[in-house]
Amino acid sequence: MTERKVIILETADDLGIELPPRAALIRVKPPGGPDGGPEWKNLLDVTITDGTYSEDTVKSFKADFRNRHATFITREKAETLITFISDKLFEGVSTFYVLGDTGPGVSAAISRYLVEYHRCECEQDTSIYNPTVFRLLIEPDAFEPMIQQYDNESEPTTVTASDKLIDLLLVFFGIRK
Repeated sequence: MTERKVIILETADDLGIELPPRAALIRVKPPGGPDGGPEWKNLLDVTITDGTYSEDTVKSFKADFRNRHATFITREKAETLITFISDKLFEGVSTFYVLGDTGPGVSAAISRYLVEYHRCECEQDTSIYNPTVFRLLIEPDAFEPMIQQYDNESEPTTVTASDKLIDLLLVFFGIRK
């Protein structure tokens, strides 16, 4: 059996111009990050902010959670990563390069997932990783039932400046307390 490995890259320059044979690159970009770069067959571009959340975060933001955390890891992004990794392993890829422009946490979480669940070797430290990314790679639906529950309860209301002004006038004239 071919040895599988994962290599965390600090910058795109670390990789070079061509992707080696039997290798795949997972490039994690920040929102609004640069597009373009090499058009490799075994490349996955994914946009994820290196931020975490928990059940308590979902409870705090309720129906507004998806809007406020849209750039964080989601079930859909986790499923995209899982499918890409599984497909590439099936195709015989033995080396995964993980390039994270959003911070080391996401790259370390993806690498840790490859080590713990796909028997890849990694010489770099993956002990400081994004726990939300790691959890959703293992269990993509971890937060989804709770998020959907709040989505269905109510939509967040937007208070406009004119609404605030009317409210202040009603209080001023004693119509509303």
